[in-house]
Amino acid sequence: MANDENQVAQEDLSKELAKIQAIKEEADQLVEAIKNFQKELLQDEGEKKSIKTKINELYLELQEKQANTEKNDLKIKNLHTEIFEGTEENMSIEASIKEIDNDLDKIYADTEEKKKQFDEYYSKIFGKIDADGNIIIKGLKQEIDEKQSRIEYLL
Repeated sequence: MANDENQVAQEDLSKELAKIQAIKEEADQLVEAIKNFQKELLQDEGEKKSIKTKINELYLELQEKQANTEKNDLKIKNLHTEIFEGTEENMSIEASIKEIDNDLDKIYADTEEKKKQFDEYYSKIFGKIDADGNIIIKGLKQEIDEKQSRIEYLL
């Protein structure tokens, strides 16, 4: 019986050793997978970059893009101020354009008034003729020409 018990104990021990061996092999495989994963995460291999390197490069690229975005945002804000708001030293472009537009409106109105005055003066001097060439109003020139013709006729 002691032999039977030894044999059963030996069989149980063999089974347990097999289980331990299987667990050890599985653990070795997991350790190897972890080492490969760690290598992939942390170590560059030739042209193949590690995940850590890729993350660092993306982080630097993101920082650069953020800096560019902040610069562009500042430029846009400055342009907005320059165009629409102005500063204490400079009037906004919008206000300058409105001022120029008002000045041009005044110049146009003045020009129209001067043209009207010129047309009246021209009509007094040269008279008015319609589209068919008929004299509507005699001007000073026609009157002078007529009087000169009379004087010449009288002489």
